[in-house]
Amino acid sequence: MIFLTTIIGSAFAAGAAVDLQSLVSQNIRAHVAEVRMMDVEDVEVGVLGMQLPNLCVGDHSVAVSSMPGEQFRGLTRLRIEISADGKVCERFTLTPRIDLYAEIPVAKRAYEAGERVAFDSRRMAMASIRGTVVDPAAGTYIATRPILAGEPLTHRRVKREPAAATGQGVDIIISVGAITVKAEGRMLADANLGDRVRVANLATDTVVQGILLEPNLVRAGGRQ
Repeated sequence: MIFLTTIIGSAFAAGAAVDLQSLVSQNIRAHVAEVRMMDVEDVEVGVLGMQLPNLCVGDHSVAVSSMPGEQFRGLTRLRIEISADGKVCERFTLTPRIDLYAEIPVAKRAYEAGERVAFDSRRMAMASIRGTVVDPAAGTYIATRPILAGEPLTHRRVKREPAAATGQGVDIIISVGAITVKAEGRMLADANLGDRVRVANLATDTVVQGILLEPNLVRAGGRQ
């Protein structure tokens, strides 16, 4: 079990339902934020629906525990332990709904497939996102299908814009000892810089393999 304890001194009287529920909720949010390494403001906890103990009177502390590896998406089983004046007075289990939020990259406007996409961002519930969100800093992206303005940008909707596209003309360089030979070629698949690629050698009507050094330059390193 993973434990997180936050002590908040407050003289609760038995029956102070709203205050104690608020205290438990705050500690659940803090626990989830620590485990997921995110801001407390990005964690929301639904209605607890807990029956208040009658024994917890005094200064309270709340310990929250969850299963290792818990992702906290949707209904989550949590173990709660409440202490008053240093003595445990109540243990029980809660299954509240937990929603996690984050700034998600979204489309700045509507796009058709093949268009270069510009990014905006919007705070969204992570559970509402289907697929892996792209990293805007990783490069430029193009739409792989029609996208509406404000839609979250995942690998289902966009892909990295290749440095060299299928069918594009490139120069192939082949080094043999101190001699370097250059030939005209054609890309057989999209690729980014540093990728191993297959290129048609137009001079010999063969397919060679190599590394894409620049958008229009491939260094050959084998034949297929």
